[in-house]
Amino acid sequence: MSAEEIKAITGALNLRDRTLFVFGIRTGFRIHEALSLNVCDVFDGTNVRDVVKVGKANIKGKMASRSVPMHPEVVSLILEYLTSYPVRKLEYPLFRTSPVRRMRPRTFNLALKKACLICKVDGDRVSSHSMRHVFIN
Repeated sequence: MSAEEIKAITGALNLRDRTLFVFGIRTGFRIHEALSLNVCDVFDGTNVRDVVKVGKANIKGKMASRSVPMHPEVVSLILEYLTSYPVRKLEYPLFRTSPVRRMRPRTFNLALKKACLICKVDGDRVSSHSMRHVFIN
């Protein structure tokens, strides 16, 4: 994805999906890894954590956990997201479809496809896995 396509897609997503999209681009986490996070994994009740860690149970291959520093763009989006969609407990899923229901990868992929249609980006080459490719590049 080009920088222009990323900007267009980001603008076409709602706040939750935009936060997840930018989170994936800036951390390189797989979609399952990002969706496994709870609020307490990225937010201590007052501030966004400097480093986010995904436990080895949620890492592909389950060999070791992975920690990644938080990018300033992600920090500001997470703060905006948590302000707009407050949670009652820090143990609730970070990305959710209801107060306690964890978002599924398919839900996010459908949102990405819809955003691609809106901004006229080729949706056949954009998926949640594309975020990892953008991070690598």
